[in-house]
Formats: sequence, C-alpha cells, structure tokens
Amino acid sequence: MSTGSFNLLHEPWIRVLETSGTTSEVSLLELFSKTDEFAQLSGDFETQDIAILRLLLAIMHRAMLGPRTLDDWRYIWDNRNESLALVRDYLTHFEDRFDVRHPSQPFFQVADLRTKKGEWNELSALVQDAPGNAFLTMSRGRGLSTLTWAQASRWLVACHAYDVSGIHSGAVGDPRVKSGKGYGIGTGWAGQLGIIYVVGRNLWETLLLNLIPADTLNTAAACADIDRDLPPWEKPQQDQTTAAPDGVEPQGPVESYTWQSRRVRLVGEEYVHAVLVCQGDRIRPQNRQTVEPMTAWNYSAAQSRKEKAVIYMPQKFWPHRVIWSGLSALIPQLAGFTKAVSGDQVPQKLPSDTLTFAKRLRREYPDIAHLLGPITTVALASMTFGTQDAVYDEWVSDQVLLPEAILQASPKITAMVSDGLETTIAVGRTINHFSANLASAAGADPDVATATGRSLEMTYLFEAEGLFRTWLSSASEDGGSALVKLQHRLRSLAISMAQETLEGVSPSAYRGTETRMGVMNVGTALGRFYAALKRALPDAESNANSSLVVPESHDSPAQISSEHD
Repeated sequence: MSTGSFNLLHEPWIRVLETSGTTSEVSLLELFSKTDEFAQLSGDFETQDIAILRLLLAIMHRAMLGPRTLDDWRYIWDNRNESLALVRDYLTHFEDRFDVRHPSQPFFQVADLRTKKGEWNELSALVQDAPGNAFLTMSRGRGLSTLTWAQASRWLVACHAYDVSGIHSGAVGDPRVKSGKGYGIGTGWAGQLGIIYVVGRNLWETLLLNLIPADTLNTAAACADIDRDLPPWEKPQQDQTTAAPDGVEPQGPVESYTWQSRRVRLVGEEYVHAVLVCQGDRIRPQNRQTVEPMTAWNYSAAQSRKEKAVIYMPQKFWPHRVIWSGLSALIPQLAGFTKAVSGDQVPQKLPSDTLTFAKRLRREYPDIAHLLGPITTVALASMTFGTQDAVYDEWVSDQVLLPEAILQASPKITAMVSDGLETTIAVGRTINHFSANLASAAGADPDVATATGRSLEMTYLFEAEGLFRTWLSSASEDGGSALVKLQHRLRSLAISMAQETLEGVSPSAYRGTETRMGVMNVGTALGRFYAALKRALPDAESNANSSLVVPESHDSPAQISSEHD
C-alpha cells in the first residue's frame, strides 16, 4: 500500500455543481456543511454521481439511525443544521476508516490485496468505459497512465457499483479462485438496477427526498432491524478471504448502497498509477425489493417457476428512448396484475421505494408538497452490458417530469396514461406499415421493407417522445379532453412524416408490385394508412391541412386510391 494519506473527510474529491453554476471539488465534511449551496453532483461520468449519491445516503442513514418513521424524517427536514451536524460528528467518529491510503484499512479497499504472481491492472480496469464518457476520451490520449487521488477515489466508489462481470485477477486467499483467475460473479450491484430517484431543487433536497424511512420500505424491510444494516466502515476490515462463495445477504439499504462487489487496491504515491481489481461479494438480484429502494421490480414468471415462489427482479432501462421503456417503472399500475405460480393474482410490477415515498410525502405533508411545487422531477439511469456482462455497452439516463396527478396514479389517471401510451405506440405501427408498404410497392425485398418500416417507426417514436412528455407533464383528471389533444398532435406528426416518405418514393411504386397479399401500390398503401390512422386516432378530426398531398407528377385517378378518412 502507498504511504501518505488521502482522507475523504478532509480532501476535496467529490465534484459538485454549485447553485451559482460553478463546478468544484469538495470533501465529505464540506459537502455536509453546505449541501443547500450545491445544485447536484457533477462527476467525471454519471456512474460516479449515482454511486456517490448512494454513498452519501448510506452515511446519512447511519448518522440519523434511520429515519425509522416519517415523523423522524420530518424532524430532519425541519432541522437541517442540527441534522448536518449529526452527520459531521458521525463521520469524524469513523475518520480513520475514510482514508483511501490508510496502511491497514483503506477506504473501500484491501490493504494487502495481491495475486500469486504479483500482477497489477491498468487504471482502465477501474474506469467505466461507456460511450459518451468525455473523461475517457480525454484520458486515453495519454494512455490513462495516472489518476489523481481525488479522481481515483471517485472511480473507486463507482467501481464497486458498476464494475463489469467476467474474469478478474485472482486474489491470494480467495477460496473461489481457480488457476489464478477470479471467475465472474455478476456486475456491481447498481449495474443490475434501473436506478430511480427524486431530484430536488438542490443537493440537500435531493438527499432528503431519497432518504427513505424504514416504515416506507417494501414488505418485510419495514420490520427489519436497521441496526444490523451496516456500511463497510462500521464492520471489521473485509479482505479477499471474507468473500462467501455463495454470496451474502444485504440487511438493508445501507448495505445495498455500499455493497462491496469487488476487492480493490489502489497503487501510487503522488498519483495513482495502477490498481488491482478482484472479485468481491456476490449479490443475487431476486426479491431484493425489501432492501433496495432505488429501482422498480418486475415479476419473473421463469424465476418463479424455478423457485416455486413469487420472484421479482429489478427492472432496467434499455438504450431506446427511456420514456417508452421506463414509464411502467414510474407508474407500475400500467402493467396490471399477473397470475403467479401459486395461482394468486400478483402485481406485474412493484414501484421503487423512492417513488412510493415521494407519493406518501406529498399526501401526508401538504406544506412540503406546496414548497416543492406541483411537478416531481424523477431521474432514471441504467448501465447496459454486452458479451456476458463483461464489457460496458451503453449508459442510459433521463429525467421525467411527473405532475401530482400522475405521481398519485389514481385509477382514472392510470387509465388515461395507459390509453395515451397505447395510442402513441399504435400510431407508430401505422407509420411503420405505411413505410413498409411503400417500400414493397417499389419492389423491395420483404426483409428490406420490414426494416424500412421499423426504421421510420423508431424515428417517429423519437419525435413523438417530446409530444408525449409535454402531454404527460400537464396531464390531469380531465381524461377525455386530454386524450383528444394528444390525438390531434399525433395525427399532425404522423401526416408530416408520411408526407416526407411519400415524396421520396420511387415512381415505380405508383404502378405497384405483386406481393403475397396481392398488388401493393401507392394508392393501396395510402388507403390502408388512412384507415389505420382513423382506428388509432378516432377523435382526431381530419382537415385540409392534415391530409397527404400526392406529388403532381404521379397524381392520377388510375394510380391513387380514393379511400380517404
């Protein structure tokens, strides 16, 4: 281990965006002295921000010994200075455990971690290599040969949360090592989740809005002994010999937030120049809703059949537009119920505790709801991995604005949002089929026509997302009229996209091509498009400005169907 000291309580290492717009680095004690002066975390990459946010929440949970109840939480909200003083006192009590360069118990590391042959990893083993990571783009030019201790500390926290799976260096003393290799135990815990958290007007509010009281946690966690839910710095120093072959059970959110997915050792003096990353504690994702507040959960029929019990798995977000893949995570009622292996009806999805708490907070404390305003900003984030989870694929992040009515998800609102979502997606299918039919009319191979239609549908979903977000952020209980407004906007978008596609069609498409479904030409494609659009948008009246205009050079009664909406 290196000599010297780099104590996270005193050394600036957490990157924050100040409310003035300036980015700076602060220590833990400075951060917990003036959290209301910071707008948000602002690390080298968003994985750092998520991992450090979870670290800060774990610290607060332990410093506050809870909060156990909503009333406890309200006391923290009303007494910010006193609460922050408690956090600083708590940190000071464990000061020596937050030294990244401590000779025997370095923060989030193992002091004597080594391999049989004494190898080290390059620093790239510590850093999340994901598309769009500007930090990596700049660093790779000099080979990522060194990191400052501040940079390395941020990546250290993120590594435990988001490290890839696959083979790692085999640590001496790890009973799982075979032939000098540490075989895959899964990604870091946060990498298995679709993270959901509420965003406040500053960092203090963001922390408080995600500091979930124990009596809000899903199912059995409300009755758990939170005094057993301990972070690494309150436990005896872990090392490579303490990693259980079959994994261990997290006791609550504190352990989930600080899960030691890897055993790590940073190497350096003035700068960090090498690292050793080995396998740590395995965590199984099944039914962790009692200890992990920051994700929604999907009922798994396959896992439930295998285990002969009701099993939920964390929901992730995928690289296509998050609003479509993530809406059911924000409004799980959209998914409804399903039949479990026991024959009982169970929810298809469970909400994240972060959203459950946001809903409860607004309902039980109207004064806080009034202060926060009618809109709740929800952040979504997820890492996708490739090739057996051994490489980073894409980072997905987004923010969604949920009005009070959507957050509370009354049956009427849920039905309205469900109808709006289904309508938006149905129009996408209409666009898809129209584009595919035009391609077929021009003589394209069926596979090419299908791909052409799907491509335009994806473009439509990209464009429609803005319309849907605007509609969603202003949705209320007016139901029918809101859906009519959405239908009109979607019809205009569909007509505009179909017009552009029509203008680029080959002249041969007007004559048409024989397909297995008969002759397909522009006239037939138009007729089917209008009929499908009317079925999808029955309340959106057509007018002279919302119909397709056929190019004059091809406009003849013999070629264009008279079928119209």
